[in-house]
Amino acid sequence: MKYKDISITWKGDVTSYSGTAQYARSLLEPLIKGGASVRLEMQPPIKPECELSAWWGEQFQILSKNSGGDVKIVCSPLDRLDPADKEEKILITHWETREVPSSAIKLLQSRFIKHLIVPNKDLAISAKAISDNPVGIVQMPVETDSLQDLAPLKINGIDSNTICYGFIGEWNNRNNISDVLVSYLKAFTDKDNVALVLKTFANNIQDLNERKKLLALIQKIKQDCKKPNTPKIILLQEVMGYDTINSLLNRINIYVCSSRGDSKNLSAMKALAMGKQLIICDHTSNKSFISENNANIHVLPHMYEPVILDKTTYSILDVWARTDSVTLS
Repeated sequence: MKYKDISITWKGDVTSYSGTAQYARSLLEPLIKGGASVRLEMQPPIKPECELSAWWGEQFQILSKNSGGDVKIVCSPLDRLDPADKEEKILITHWETREVPSSAIKLLQSRFIKHLIVPNKDLAISAKAISDNPVGIVQMPVETDSLQDLAPLKINGIDSNTICYGFIGEWNNRNNISDVLVSYLKAFTDKDNVALVLKTFANNIQDLNERKKLLALIQKIKQDCKKPNTPKIILLQEVMGYDTINSLLNRINIYVCSSRGDSKNLSAMKALAMGKQLIICDHTSNKSFISENNANIHVLPHMYEPVILDKTTYSILDVWARTDSVTLS
């Protein structure tokens, strides 16, 4: 089938910097440019809206006025789906636990889901275990051309010869950045020519009070380690464009990810595409790009534990991974 023969209605967040919206844009762009007929039904953004190209601005205006397509595609996190929706559709969704979250099993068994699409093989296996609905896999595309010839971002307080460890993502229970921080503090002192760069935020990226709370939390973690002469830590909370984020990735020498689960993990894939060292667990989406033959990838052991302190889709009935922090440090 040629793109011009495709006719769809796409419903979901396409304007924010969330992983869901980035995924949606990466799938929609080649369809639109290839001549597919697309109607956009844009939902309120999951995260704050990001600065996009003028081309996207034009598409939002044009495609929202198009007639409905032959097929309805809903691209959404599980906690944004309406269980009462009786419309036939293709559902594109994800989760970060080992199996389908217990709260979503009935929803994914719905006869109104004509096809389920997930971004990695592990999710497909867990979906097939609970539902007879057809399941497909479309991995998160990585635009490697845009990563070439990027100048590394200059960061105040870090010399060009300093070895930078780094992570990019929201500070939450799933991303588990605290384990990266604690392991780093255990491993180094201020005598080592290293820095840990955390490009992160807590809940609302625009809220100055939340920024202060995150600074205080990191300070408390440093105090709790009770270690004098702590190594350098750089916390970046300001809003950055995608070009700046990619330049930051190019400055990081070793990307460290201790998350409990990932449906896509775009930043890790970009870092790997740039030839960076990668310290990561081989669970969920990470399995799709981890290779034992790649000397740049250092795989961490992990165990599974119940999900705790999560306010969204998951409960203590679900499990996700916990990094071996001793090995990490």
